Amino acid sequence: MLRKVAPLSLVCLALVGGLFINATNHEVSRSERAVREAEALIKKDKFEEALVILLDEDKRLPHQIAIDALIKKTFLSYCEFEIKAGDDAVERNALDVEAYMREARGYSYLGDNLRAMEVLTEGTMENPGSISLWMTIAAMEMKAGRDAEAVSVWSEVLRLNSRFGVAHNNLAYLLVKSNARGVRDLQSALMHAKEAVALEPRNADFIDTLAEVLDQMGDRAHALGLMQQAVALAPQEPAFRSHLKRIEMATARAP
Repeated sequence: MLRKVAPLSLVCLALVGGLFINATNHEVSRSERAVREAEALIKKDKFEEALVILLDEDKRLPHQIAIDALIKKTFLSYCEFEIKAGDDAVERNALDVEAYMREARGYSYLGDNLRAMEVLTEGTMENPGSISLWMTIAAMEMKAGRDAEAVSVWSEVLRLNSRFGVAHNNLAYLLVKSNARGVRDLQSALMHAKEAVALEPRNADFIDTLAEVLDQMGDRAHALGLMQQAVALAPQEPAFRSHLKRIEMATARAP
């Protein structure tokens, strides 16, 4: 059962005594207008649009009591709305993949990742061929540090689509970076990383993963060349430059 939330307009009224204490009259006017616009959108269940307005106002003038409170209440209402809308849609059609995703997102935003995972798992039982559901589960497993489970899920994604570069790349990354018992496997990582790059030769993320695998296997010459290629493809990405520098320094120290 969804927890009831006090009407957002009442929240603002309750806080009005402390509203914008240090603001000028002009700033108060702008802030009040932001509150009114957001509340009008909230009444239409347009929570995301309301949050954009409120977050912009918070960025302009931080630490306003009413704005901060309304952001929190709006976010909570948005999450509960998404959960209910997703659940209702699933009740109407158990094959509606996006409905499971929507409900799971709501739980995840609230920090209830266990319930989010349950919803996604229920979705795969009704839609075993849905790559998007399996990918979301894999991402959650990775975020939770459950590498062995993530490897299993990414393998299922590849069973459904063996030419999916993202799955090959993410599986390779797990197999080379994981510290979990029985997960690290450089040979399998190399196979998946090479396949990812073969599928998308100009994908800098995939090239970076392949370079990491080769570096871990001691083939720094090829790893160095690949990282130079990745930096050339995405010069704005600091992680690639850092990786390149690390390999260059290791190469320079080598006898």
